[in-house]
Amino acid sequence: MSARYEDLLPGVEGPRLRGLRAEEIRQELQSARTRAAVEDLLDCAVLIVVDLTFLLWPNAQIPFLGRDATLFVLLAVNAFTVANYVRTRLYPGWKAARIARSWSADEKKRIQAARSAKAA
Repeated sequence: MSARYEDLLPGVEGPRLRGLRAEEIRQELQSARTRAAVEDLLDCAVLIVVDLTFLLWPNAQIPFLGRDATLFVLLAVNAFTVANYVRTRLYPGWKAARIARSWSADEKKRIQAARSAKAA
């Protein structure tokens, strides 16, 4: 027995639903990539400003911590920020490339044929 739109979502009819067009999806992806790049640049700028403040101003320290402990905390925050960047931005691309390398020649041909059919 196949489920219909009316059975799954009462009051919603299938033919009136409009899917997203490819141009809209491309625009959203580009917008998301731009926002992510700006966010990464701002994170790096804040990180550099904070690092320079603590390194160039010897009296700068976290209250109730000494200078050495403050610099250790700063180093830990820097390491966490870089690890988070790698985890969220770089690792997914590396993983996708690794998976794509494992595809057979037939799969690669099928995907390229589907892409060229969409472009035409």
